[in-house]
Amino acid sequence: MIKEYKYGTFLKILGIICALILLLFSIAVFFIPNSEKEAAFNLDYILIPIAIIFFPLSILAIRDVLVSKVIITDSFISSKTAVSFRELRVEEISGFKRGDNYIYVYPSKRSFKKKLKFSKFLFNVHEIENWLYSHSKNFDFQEQEKEIDDFYKKSEYGFSDTEKVNKLQKATKTAKFVNTISILFTIAAIFLKEYKLISTVVLISIPILIIGIVFYFKGLIKFGDKEEDETTIYPSVFWGLASPIFLLFFSVFLRINIFDYENVWLPLISLSLTIFILCIALSKEYIIKNIKSYGKIVLLFVVIAMYSYAILIWINVFFDKNGEKIYKGIIEKKTISKNKYSDTYNLTLHIDDLNIKSEKFKVSSEIYKKVEIKEPVKLILNQGALKIPFYNIKCYDNN
Repeated sequence: MIKEYKYGTFLKILGIICALILLLFSIAVFFIPNSEKEAAFNLDYILIPIAIIFFPLSILAIRDVLVSKVIITDSFISSKTAVSFRELRVEEISGFKRGDNYIYVYPSKRSFKKKLKFSKFLFNVHEIENWLYSHSKNFDFQEQEKEIDDFYKKSEYGFSDTEKVNKLQKATKTAKFVNTISILFTIAAIFLKEYKLISTVVLISIPILIIGIVFYFKGLIKFGDKEEDETTIYPSVFWGLASPIFLLFFSVFLRINIFDYENVWLPLISLSLTIFILCIALSKEYIIKNIKSYGKIVLLFVVIAMYSYAILIWINVFFDKNGEKIYKGIIEKKTISKNKYSDTYNLTLHIDDLNIKSEKFKVSSEIYKKVEIKEPVKLILNQGALKIPFYNIKCYDNN
């Protein structure tokens, strides 16, 4: 018996179209002109590395859709992709797992071979799964059974099995609800621009509420998202936590002009570490099992650092009662930093009172269009509630 499995015609066409779009985007990034190379926030620093990565990946994706196949016989299973060919004999297979997008076939340790991976979207892939069930062990069942056994042994979730199961089911429903509501609130905040203060308070509050929910469920709900080949009974609130934080961070980063970052770093590191340690302790997760565990830890810390930055800057601005100082600046140069998808308007100013000879400052498009070179403008400098100075630039006239 020899059977061969490939992608269906529809998935081949869809995969090629998507890969071609990605390929064209990767090429276009290098040819779209950028009229201002000295941008305050130049998207080229992000887009060009992404394009360099996705250019070969898109070519490999096209080849992968065309050549990928799995062959099963009575004695072995083999997988061919765009970059590899692997084969495992029946006696070399120790078990398999079903991920969200792939099926993983693991070799026995004594075979000294690498695991075999193939897409769950191959045509008639259920026949391959049936073959694996009859020739090897399902590691998903084994790991889940072990996790379930450990779950029933923990007394903090209840005294009876029924009580523990009800607690886990409640945690699962709560996690789904929290993720859904958080993402919906985040999307709504993007469009409700006239309610900036309310939206900001809601975005700041959601992660705090999620941390409280994780604490309430005593580790049944996790912060980290499930890995591709990981089987777990515990729900995750990663996207519910990360979605408002991403929007909050970029809103604060792009809208508030920081004059001097010297007083940012110490409170940022302190707050980030405090929240990070709290999250690790409350969720009872992130046991170092393999190198992927380090990636999950780093990802959580980055998300928390973004949240900490947004909170600090917002508190610094919103609760600032120190008053403001106005300095006269003379415009030496006007520039527009075009970053493919957005424009940043800059004025290069000379400010004697601050001993600034020639320095670039971001302004709104409205101010940029009103003023001309050699004209004076007001640099309104606020000290900030946390002593993190921030600025705004306005015209002297009221036009």
